[in-house]
Amino acid sequence: MVEIFPFQQRSKGIAVEQLTVRFAVFFNTYVNPIALDSIGWKYYIVYCVWILVEIATVYLLFPETHNRTLEELSFMFEGKEAQDKVQQNMDKVLQVELETVARRPSREGESITEQRV
Repeated sequence: MVEIFPFQQRSKGIAVEQLTVRFAVFFNTYVNPIALDSIGWKYYIVYCVWILVEIATVYLLFPETHNRTLEELSFMFEGKEAQDKVQQNMDKVLQVELETVARRPSREGESITEQRV
């Protein structure tokens, strides 16, 4: 979970996550027994409806992250600026590689693919 937060927002994201978890633990520890005593088995219906609301929220609002690399997730959550920065760095690396290959002396009668093998 920590990996999807941009570095600048990671501590705030973890703090919100921890606060949410602690609120849920408090609710389950103190509110559930009171509700079960008050309305009995009908509380299970309330609980099931709440679970359906959570499922609908996740299904409709959360972006799909299955089978994506951390770089792709970074592009999803950090926006176009991160993608542009990575693209610029990749262009620089590619340019250096091309310059290195262009300076390499070629052997007579061999193609570039044969040299690499």
